[in-house]
Amino acid sequence: MQHYKYIHFLGCNELKFSSRLVKMVNNPEYGFKKNDHLFVTPYKKVYDALCFYGNVVLWNTLNPRSVQMINFYAPFGDWLFLHSVPSVIRFLLIKRKHQKKIIWRTWGHDAGLRYVKGERILKRIIKIILNFLWCREVHRFYAVGVSSSYIDLLDIKRYYGNVKTVPIPYVEKVTKEPKFHSSEENESLNIMVGHFGFVTDNHIGVLEKLKRFKNEKVCIYLVFSYGEATYMKKVIDYVNINWPQKVKIITEFMPLAEYENFCSKMDIAFFDGVHSYAIGNVSMLFSMRKKIFLNRDGLWHKAFTDKGAPHLCTDELDTMSFEQLKEPLIFKKERYEGLDRIPFEEHINNWKNLLEELDKKSCNRK
Repeated sequence: MQHYKYIHFLGCNELKFSSRLVKMVNNPEYGFKKNDHLFVTPYKKVYDALCFYGNVVLWNTLNPRSVQMINFYAPFGDWLFLHSVPSVIRFLLIKRKHQKKIIWRTWGHDAGLRYVKGERILKRIIKIILNFLWCREVHRFYAVGVSSSYIDLLDIKRYYGNVKTVPIPYVEKVTKEPKFHSSEENESLNIMVGHFGFVTDNHIGVLEKLKRFKNEKVCIYLVFSYGEATYMKKVIDYVNINWPQKVKIITEFMPLAEYENFCSKMDIAFFDGVHSYAIGNVSMLFSMRKKIFLNRDGLWHKAFTDKGAPHLCTDELDTMSFEQLKEPLIFKKERYEGLDRIPFEEHINNWKNLLEELDKKSCNRK
């Protein structure tokens, strides 16, 4: 089998981020050498969508979460990029001799086994042990890849302490700039609740708090372009009973330029999860200077507080008037480092700098 400088393992059955990565590497305009990269996926949907690039292969297995995929391909790559880890438990079985050339790009949800308030003691003990073992493995990796957002650094430090991190963005150049929009006095207040169809966004909890304003001029949007089917049905049933005519559910997947245009029309956005998630969405909406509500107990709230960035907490809705809800936030800085989006060209340079660093390390090892 051919040897590659970089082998990328696409760990999730999705195309939103994987397609951006593969497209970026294979675009000669950005200066990457496509023949240095191999992309491996255990998911046929991902393979079928990306195989035309010529450097994407399908790992033919009935168990897509199997660590055998990594152990099989590892000898054929100088460096191994793990783009998300589907199963912390199974990935403890990565062979020790391969670990020093791994760069694991965490996606937030896979940073570790999350502790749930009120869970059984035995379950909590098992999670603690597995997280300890995974942390030990991660410290043997070359680095942990993160986004450009400050919240990723907080999450990694919380779980893994002093570990080397490198920026690994998933970016796509927007060829058509969206037209920004702000509500006028005679228009509805556009409110976005969450960004996907999972319980993390606490849609029903937020909608319950917003019920006080259901007779006002509001239009609420739920983005359900992907998610967990049973959960989304539960939310839709709730909406049909409690929010007829006032809530619009977006089910189609929008291209990035179209999605940015959609977000530009929002006045307010709610992200009520407690862990690191929705990084691209939060960064986009914050960079547009939208009014963002966060969970007071969440990591996003800590990130915004650390950076002195204006925001509100979801529980503040309980005592807020509609006039207060409509009031825009005041942004005292032109740029908030670690929260605002960075230019596309800077993302590309981050990738190039990382690959150059890895090439130098490869030379030193030979």
